Amino acid sequence: MSKTGKTLSLQFYQYLNNIIGSEEVVKTRRKIFYAIDSAERNSSHIMISSGSKAEGLNFIDSDYDQMYVCVAYRVYNSTNNVSTFSNKIPIIMDSSDTKPGFTKLRMYIMSHAKGNTFCEIAEGEAYFSSKRFRESESNKFVYKQYQTSFKYFEAGKHCDATSAWLLLASLFYKHKRFNECIDIINYTLSKCTPDKIVLWQGVTLMEQTFFQKIKNKAGFLSKCKHLIIELLRFRSPFYLLPVELTPLIETDRGDVLIPPVVYLNTLAFLCSHHLKDNRGKQVALQDLELTIRERYLIVPNKMMLEMAKQCLSIVESIM
Repeated sequence: MSKTGKTLSLQFYQYLNNIIGSEEVVKTRRKIFYAIDSAERNSSHIMISSGSKAEGLNFIDSDYDQMYVCVAYRVYNSTNNVSTFSNKIPIIMDSSDTKPGFTKLRMYIMSHAKGNTFCEIAEGEAYFSSKRFRESESNKFVYKQYQTSFKYFEAGKHCDATSAWLLLASLFYKHKRFNECIDIINYTLSKCTPDKIVLWQGVTLMEQTFFQKIKNKAGFLSKCKHLIIELLRFRSPFYLLPVELTPLIETDRGDVLIPPVVYLNTLAFLCSHHLKDNRGKQVALQDLELTIRERYLIVPNKMMLEMAKQCLSIVESIM
């Protein structure tokens, strides 16, 4: 490739980065969707995110779709292939009177359609209705939950070093994915290094000077993402706040603000508690006590210190 061609290629690559995002940014977006899918998975269904948003492309007109694999059913392309030994409900693909690439899903045994709100009867046969599924309250509720969760992650992954990961860990905890939650906690703790600046109104002159020097060298947005840590904020209806921490909610205060490292150690303790890992509980408790004693990444005001002590009190009551 000529020097001119290489220069044009690099310019075009940079142009795409500015519009789409770098390779790392696109991968991070995909990982967030994968993590949400994993957290939503349970014994009855598997969720799969699709569309350009799930592929990491975050444009104004990017679309998002959700697919669900209902594990109670098994689809066959012919009645000749139906297994009599399977404990799953058989469904037959029926491509008659459909457009190319589409199929209808017909119940193999009519009695299975009784009480199934997603089925409709046509010409003596029971078929799954995509319209009924879309309009069902359960489908709307799941989609609303997703929208709430993803807005947290979408806002958080651009603003500072830890916010999105803290909320992602909370989502995994909510869905009882404790081992995965601990992995995210450990990764996020590795980001909480002493050089980080906790964002609040009372940032010291020394911290401001340090931030200004780094910003001049690396750029404002880069440093916001890699140098700043924000207090973790839970807003009503506190969808992602662990149930054990609901005593932290005060009606007159509104939002729940928790120092990030305090929350991570508290969440690590709760995960270990559910996993019956006594050693993990002890380590998390010691780390939490040390964090509070050293005031590590805790803003020096009475309210935040009191919040940290409340977290410790909850942990000690469970211990």
